[in-house]
Amino acid sequence: MAFQVSAQESNKVDANWPQKQTEQIKANVKGITPEQEGKILAIEQDFTKTVQTELNKSDEDSYSLQHKLPELRKERDAKLQAVLSVDQYTQYLQIFNTPQK
Repeated sequence: MAFQVSAQESNKVDANWPQKQTEQIKANVKGITPEQEGKILAIEQDFTKTVQTELNKSDEDSYSLQHKLPELRKERDAKLQAVLSVDQYTQYLQIFNTPQK
């Protein structure tokens, strides 16, 4: 699932992104508990805030952000790995971490 930036404001991240991503994970990864859901939402909110900060820094420099996003995603995924079971994390990787072309 690609990270979304508002078309109207090219340097604004969709404010609903953390909730949408959390719902996608819950819908596609089996056995997510309410406790895990809360932690996933917090991780996605932190990720979104960090991306927004980077967007503000890069100020139209999409090249800079494109090079930082993979590292930011790795950091987010490491946090998710700590919240999800091994099986759940495997499901997450299979669904959400398809290589970008």
